[in-house]
Amino acid sequence: MEIDHYFIATSNPDSLAESLIQAGFHEGRNNTHPGQGTANRCFFFQQTYLEILFPTNEKVKNPEVDTLLHLGQRIASKACPFGLCLRNKPNDSMTRPPFPFDVYDPQYFEGDKTIAIGKATPAEPLWFFLNFVKRPEEPYCKLHNNGVQKLSAIEFHGPWVDQSSKSAQIISKISNISLSRSEINTCTLVFDSGIQGRQLDLRQEFGLLMKY
Repeated sequence: MEIDHYFIATSNPDSLAESLIQAGFHEGRNNTHPGQGTANRCFFFQQTYLEILFPTNEKVKNPEVDTLLHLGQRIASKACPFGLCLRNKPNDSMTRPPFPFDVYDPQYFEGDKTIAIGKATPAEPLWFFLNFVKRPEEPYCKLHNNGVQKLSAIEFHGPWVDQSSKSAQIISKISNISLSRSEINTCTLVFDSGIQGRQLDLRQEFGLLMKY
């Protein structure tokens, strides 16, 4: 498996997106998720992207949005606001992830596509796997104004790490994913191995630190 994308759930997406834009990141396409009550703003990098996930005014009837995804809690900062999506590596063809999971069948997917949601408490990031997504043949985006190109590593920090789920333990064995204990939930994204020696610190408001 490898990283496809990573999200942060928030009720204040415009402030987060504007902070990224002001730091020289270029915003890409946006989507809505009918039946889930969310929409996104996305920032694309080579082979991965950052998704800002936020609520819409849609009245959600699917109970799994809360019982399985816990999105309401994540957006309200009553659970971990982060999520990590995995896909197959180019030569892999797994239909099921190697971690325990439940199946989520979102309304906004066509056909029989589903999402494998890693079994874990909402104290952890939302771990999920898409078996139909492939690594893009071309980079997702052009070079950002600040020169950032590719995700090198992602680090999740939180009080849940010492008692992490089986899903988290399996996912943390992927080479560029790491977990460490901290008093609060934060996420560190490292791009281009931090070659510029710069960082965008949004931990106070969003729990997000970007190094590049």
